[in-house]
Amino acid sequence: MNSEQLRAAARFTLITLALAGTYLLLQHGWMALGGLGADWWQARQNAALVDDAQVLAARSREAEARLPPQRRVDAFRLGQQMGFLAEYLGSHALSDAAARAQAEARAAPLAAQAETLADALGVAPAAWPAVSTADEFARLQARFEDDETGLGGRIERVLSPRHREIYLLGVHAGINRAVVQTSGGARFNGPSASFLVRHATLAGLPPAWWEALSRAPEGATPEAREARFISAIEALDAALAAPASARP
Repeated sequence: MNSEQLRAAARFTLITLALAGTYLLLQHGWMALGGLGADWWQARQNAALVDDAQVLAARSREAEARLPPQRRVDAFRLGQQMGFLAEYLGSHALSDAAARAQAEARAAPLAAQAETLADALGVAPAAWPAVSTADEFARLQARFEDDETGLGGRIERVLSPRHREIYLLGVHAGINRAVVQTSGGARFNGPSASFLVRHATLAGLPPAWWEALSRAPEGATPEAREARFISAIEALDAALAAPASARP
């Protein structure tokens, strides 16, 4: 290869490297802009939720003034029971008859407690979305959001719009409690956690009350992970029972 060919090859290499470098810079630039766009969109979404929370607070103020704090706890517990029962029984819906019967027997006491609580609140029956197909189970969170059984609407009418949000917060906490317990802490339902964040924000609850429920529990053993998640539920339960002066 003569000197002219060497110079041409060198120019080609330099041009190729320059183009590659330019492409990488543009790629990083677009990625950075994409990240900024995602952050901007999330910020807008969060701001919209806060605005909606203020509207719900105003709509709920009169009803909440006459209701004891215990009603917030009751709404949360009822939601928890509905979410747990729907997830637990739904996960056994496609099992054989013996396994389904065993799951139903184990869930019966909780179902009875839920019915008693719903009756005391004046929102009975305590119904959760039934599951008979894989598709129905896959859409469980959306079916609660759509209020398939009408329980959320009854809670809003009898209690308040914010009590409905607390009920739905409980639903998604209950779904993940069932997931965590039945998997020994190995699984966590991300979509339900996202809905939990939404409803907690709309209910106007401080993040410190519920953040631990929005992520998979940590721990060296299944027992530790399960205990940590249950502890987070109990902490939120206690915070909801706080007197009016401690409310957000």
